[in-house]
Amino acid sequence: MRHLSDYEVAKIAHVADRETYESNQYILREGSEGDTFYIIVKGKCNVYQIDKETNRQKFIRELTAGSHFGEKALKNNRLRIGYKHLK
Repeated sequence: MRHLSDYEVAKIAHVADRETYESNQYILREGSEGDTFYIIVKGKCNVYQIDKETNRQKFIRELTAGSHFGEKALKNNRLRIGYKHLK
C-alpha cells in the first residue's frame, strides 16, 4: 500500500479536527477499530506492538511532527496493528 503524499496529508489536515493529548497518554490501542487518521503537528509519539511470544509491548519506532498514522486501518476497515503512545 502506498503512503500518502505531502499534498494529500495537507488536504486532510485542512479539514481535520484538532485533538490534544497529554504526555504518556495512549492515542489508540492495538486491536481497536480503525476509524481515525492522525497527523502529528507537534511533539513525538512512540509506536508499540504486542510481542506474540512474550505478550509484552515492544517498541517499534518514534513518530515526530509531520508524521501520520491510521490511514491503513481507516482505508481497509481493519483493526489497529500497534499502540500509539505520546512520549
